[in-house]
Amino acid sequence: SYLTSAKQLMRRVRDKVPYSQGDRMMLGGGGGWMVEGSPQRLLRDYNQLIESYNRGARI
Repeated sequence: SYLTSAKQLMRRVRDKVPYSQGDRMMLGGGGGWMVEGSPQRLLRDYNQLIESYNRGARI
């Protein structure tokens, strides 16, 4: 999911696709992780990846 989120964000930047009004409302209200191609979603997926790795390393 981290790789998918990174690709979505890079495509959004490359293609200069603006956020819709609803997406902007979610980005400002703490729900940015729900918007495809947002930096908040990429950060959330990255943190989940690291958390999963750390959980697996303790086994």
